[in-house]
Amino acid sequence: MQHERDKYNLLSIGSLGLAILIGFIAMIKSTFLLIIVSFYMIAASLICEALLLNISFRQIEGLKQLARAIVLIIFVTYLLFTTMRKL
Repeated sequence: MQHERDKYNLLSIGSLGLAILIGFIAMIKSTFLLIIVSFYMIAASLICEALLLNISFRQIEGLKQLARAIVLIIFVTYLLFTTMRKL
């Protein structure tokens, strides 16, 4: 059980760190696709955090985190498709 917690915690921190790094690069280069990837990395971090909370027997907080991640994925995907349609 401890091994799974460590794995989800490492994935959560790693994806959040990548999101910050990719986000800064996207702001400097003004690249829309990298901004979208950064948002997906934030959603991945939220999903890992939700799984970590679920393992820790805090299911309500885990479900809230999972709902936030799903809403973020839906909105970012919608933004991606509407922007690609205009091009």
